[in-house]
Amino acid sequence: MYVILWQFVVREGCAEAFQQVYGADGDWAKFFRTGTGFVGVELLCDPRDPRKFVTIDRWETATDYEEFSRRNAIKYREIDERCEQLTVKETHVGSFDVVGHPLEPDNRE
Repeated sequence: MYVILWQFVVREGCAEAFQQVYGADGDWAKFFRTGTGFVGVELLCDPRDPRKFVTIDRWETATDYEEFSRRNAIKYREIDERCEQLTVKETHVGSFDVVGHPLEPDNRE
């Protein structure tokens, strides 16, 4: 599995709108679901700072994500530009391959 992490600081008064766009059933998730290999998205909120969020986008492989992004570059950019008004900061934390998985038999103790 391939995981992409983003951290956001949301503009004052925009947290609800941000959650609707970036949540598990939001605009990004709906868009990603049209691609092969998309697994899901999670939205995390910092309980000490309600304007700080992290998204976890899961894809079966890096290739699935890269091909989706390449094929859908125009729409990707359109959604991204529309969402910029909701945040004051956006940071790509990193993109990672999952090492093992807790549900796989080899990783059970």
